[in-house]
Amino acid sequence: MRRILLALAISAGLAIGAVLPASAIGLTQVTLNCDDGTSWTAVVDPNTLAGLVASVQGMVDYPAGLTCTLIQAPQQ
Repeated sequence: MRRILLALAISAGLAIGAVLPASAIGLTQVTLNCDDGTSWTAVVDPNTLAGLVASVQGMVDYPAGLTCTLIQAPQQ
């Protein structure tokens, strides 16, 4: 179940907006780290970031045995 949630979170991020050039305004680099050793880094737009934050919050609200953190770093 936890791998399914992780796959959904990553799929949502990729479906909403693929990795974009870092020179664009308003982009944020995010790193998703999970306690099963999974790590994923991408540069996303504000809408994609909101979707990822909501997905990780959903994993906190409805735990399935997998804990993930989302690290954000604004692009300049």
